[in-house]
Amino acid sequence: HTEEALKLYQAWFCKVRLCPMCNWRRSLKIAYHNKRIVETVNERENVRWLFLTLTVKNTDAESLSETISAMFKAWNRLVGYKAFKTSVRGYFRALEVTKNRDPESESFGTCHPHFHVLLCVPSSYFKKKEYYIKQDEWTSLWQKAMKLDYKPIVHIQKVKPKENLNELETYEKDFKKAMKEQNAILEVSKYPVKDTDVIKGNKVTDENVETVL
Repeated sequence: HTEEALKLYQAWFCKVRLCPMCNWRRSLKIAYHNKRIVETVNERENVRWLFLTLTVKNTDAESLSETISAMFKAWNRLVGYKAFKTSVRGYFRALEVTKNRDPESESFGTCHPHFHVLLCVPSSYFKKKEYYIKQDEWTSLWQKAMKLDYKPIVHIQKVKPKENLNELETYEKDFKKAMKEQNAILEVSKYPVKDTDVIKGNKVTDENVETVL
């Protein structure tokens, strides 16, 4: 036994998006890089940050892939709208998929895909009419982009700086440690989906196998 910490000698990562280990390592890199990007932008530009959530109705597993494809096409339309291009300086978008496990719910067993988006906007976003986009306008823009016949749930809020940055610092330390241990480049997943959101328990069941496949 020595005081030297254990080091990862060799490993093969599956990079499956629902793998807990790969997803954890991926989230470390995403958090680390986003933190660095936000800090750099804040140093160079006078901006504000907003957190936007875009949703659609729940869908069954068989239609999930089709729904997600439609959402990405809709996002491309959304960023092309004049209101978006005028008000938004940049963004980071992530797709999250959760599964309804409430047996008493009408949508039990269905999947809920939605976008979480970090928006960078001018510091005068809330003061100038040409920049400010109201909640109802965001809803209408997303409805138009998705070509929906119903009003989707859309949420927009200010991002307030946290006084306690211990969590971010921990992410950074964990990431640096992982990079030293593995000495490899970690790829950022375009779709950061938590395994616990769509897989039930930690056993190999027909339902879990079907979800992964």
